[in-house]
Amino acid sequence: MRPEQTGSVPALARFVLCLCAVLLCACTTTPRPVSQTDIRDPAELIGRLHAQTGIIADARLRARVSMQVDGVRQNASSVIFFRSPSDLRLEISGALGGNIMSASFWADSVRVYLPSENGYLDGNAARVLYQVTGMDLSYYDLERVLLGLPSIQPSDRDEIVGFRTEEKTYTIDTHTRDGLRRTWISRSDLVVTKEDVFDRWGNFQTQLHLSDYRTVSGSVLPRKITIRQGQNQIALSVQSHKLNTGLEDSVFDQVLPPGAKSLDSKK
Repeated sequence: MRPEQTGSVPALARFVLCLCAVLLCACTTTPRPVSQTDIRDPAELIGRLHAQTGIIADARLRARVSMQVDGVRQNASSVIFFRSPSDLRLEISGALGGNIMSASFWADSVRVYLPSENGYLDGNAARVLYQVTGMDLSYYDLERVLLGLPSIQPSDRDEIVGFRTEEKTYTIDTHTRDGLRRTWISRSDLVVTKEDVFDRWGNFQTQLHLSDYRTVSGSVLPRKITIRQGQNQIALSVQSHKLNTGLEDSVFDQVLPPGAKSLDSKK
């Protein structure tokens, strides 16, 4: 005698069939691979790289700053203001919120005010910043490096002396005034991940790391910016970007308090 069917058996069968279908799909579906670009012309690559950053007329950044020089580490917070083409203002505060340093840049010059001494240094930006930080930042366009923009420019196409395609990166070598800059670009994201600078004799000078890219108002920018020179380094961890919102002229005015004196021994 055939057993009497109950409503529970068809329901169980349907459940088993659905479960098998789900498992079958799971077994046959593989993760989608990250697509890799295949660009043969370095000039095209540089153009596409810059297309990702878009046009930045002005910017306001907040970032944590970590600096290690001669084995001494310091942590602070910063606010960076930029307006194209070259207006730049930098304010750095300590852990308790007190102002540590204020810097105003124009062309290739800077004036740095140090509240703890009620004094300032001014002149060539690379020289002054070396006095303050102990690191040689003359290898970088400060506006670009603080925003995380690539050093390599479309105008550098005539200076290209090497181009390689590797599994995950492109590498472009360009002549600089004093040597060579090697730039690594991600093949999947078309963003700069690292730059090394060498002098004319091939000696390593400085390294820039860019990572944790995000899209902000149409521009692809890194949130982690690190400059390394031997055991010394400066690292920025960007907490927020505001782009192309407009900045008043007063943002870039640096008013020194009464009694502020020059700290430059040469003056």
